[in-house]
Amino acid sequence: MLVGILLAGGQSSRMGTDKALLTLDGQTQLERSRSLLQQAGCQHVIISRAGHTEDLHKDSGPLAGIYAGIHAASKLKENVSGFLILPVDMPCLPVISLQKLAQSDTTLHYENSALPCFIPNSSHLEKLLEQRLHKKQLRITELLTALNAQAVPSTNEKWLINTNTPDEWSQLLNHS
Repeated sequence: MLVGILLAGGQSSRMGTDKALLTLDGQTQLERSRSLLQQAGCQHVIISRAGHTEDLHKDSGPLAGIYAGIHAASKLKENVSGFLILPVDMPCLPVISLQKLAQSDTTLHYENSALPCFIPNSSHLEKLLEQRLHKKQLRITELLTALNAQAVPSTNEKWLINTNTPDEWSQLLNHS
C-alpha cells in the first residue's frame, strides 16, 4: 500500500496566513494536495498538521512532519510499501509528476527540489528519522542523501514552485 504524507503543519509566517487554506480554483491547497496524492495512487493519505497527526517533535520542521506521518502509518493494519511526500504549498504540481515518483522502488525526488519525494518503507526508516530529529539534523536534503536518493529531472520547473509569500501567491494567481 502506498501512503501519502501531506506536509501542512508549518507556521506560514512568511505568508501571514495558513497556506493550507488558500484557495485556487475553488479548492483549498489542503484539499487539492490530498486529491493529488489520491490520484497518484495513495490508498491512504496522512495529513501532518495540528488536529490530524500528533506532533512528536515540536518545532523541528518538515522532517518532524514526515516522521509523524511515518509513525502514524506504522499503526495501519495494511503493509505499507512506501511514502509519497508532498508539501501543501506547491499549487502548480500536476498528478503526473507524483505518479512518476511513486512508480519507483528507490528513494526519489526531483533535481533542485527535495520535495515532493518518494521513500520506500523499510524496517529502519522510522528509527533513522527519530535519530536525525534527536540530533537536530533536520534538513530533508540530508535525509535524502542518507537514503541514497536519486534525483530525476523535472519535465517543467514551474511544477515545483513553492508559494511562501503573499507576493508569490499573487503572482501565481495573476498567471493562472
